[in-house]
Amino acid sequence: MKAKFVKYSSKCSLALAVAAILDPQFKLKLVEYYYSQIYGSTALDRIKEVSDGLKELFDAYSICSTMVDQGPALPGSSLPSTSTDSRDRLKGFDKFLYETSQIQNMISDLDKYLELPVFPRSCDFKKLNWWKVYTPRYPILSMMARDVLGTPMSMLRQNRHSTLVVECLMNVEAH
Repeated sequence: MKAKFVKYSSKCSLALAVAAILDPQFKLKLVEYYYSQIYGSTALDRIKEVSDGLKELFDAYSICSTMVDQGPALPGSSLPSTSTDSRDRLKGFDKFLYETSQIQNMISDLDKYLELPVFPRSCDFKKLNWWKVYTPRYPILSMMARDVLGTPMSMLRQNRHSTLVVECLMNVEAH
């Protein structure tokens, strides 16, 4: 039973850590606290893996958000032969545009969120309601939170392709 638990937890640890970070009552502090207890001397490496995975997921959501915003406004997108096929072929270009247009000194919404103090814990706290209220401030993070916190973790491996978050987490996990 322990072997099954270790195997399952290693596969889902990134998803669970991201879910904890997207809870304003815990953020990265909960991961830091428990990882230091669980992993001991290798905790900092594991925390960096989670942090890097979270940033990759945020970047993937940012790119997808940019593509959705540009959808009908893309040149030639009104032509039937260039609808979704054209956007798929330009996915790499969209990523390039996103990466090269970022101002290096600009703080991302993810960094701003993580810098805020942890929200006081309460039994009545509704995470998804908090994200709904803060959607205008953190539009990309709120999409991530909706997908991550709305995905039953027990279904994570059974239905890999059901949501963007599951696909992104699986891709990040593979690196």
